[in-house]
Amino acid sequence: MTRTEACDKISITMKIVIDTEQVLEPAEAAKQIGIGYATIYRWMKSGKIIAIYVSGKALIPKSEIARLEKEIENPRTLGVGVSKWL
Repeated sequence: MTRTEACDKISITMKIVIDTEQVLEPAEAAKQIGIGYATIYRWMKSGKIIAIYVSGKALIPKSEIARLEKEIENPRTLGVGVSKWL
């Protein structure tokens, strides 16, 4: 049996468990921070917020929300052009 044939016969299954108490949907995150949900989606798209995607559904870790809340308190850390979204 060649290496390629052996690799074709190997099946790997991975199970990922997400603590749903530690993540929020984008609309919930926007409400908690006090900004519009469209801003959350823009920040997700630009990479400002790290989101987890499960079956096409975005989830935002509460640690990201806490980080953003600190940045909103100190707008100098938000970056150029972000203050216009707030």
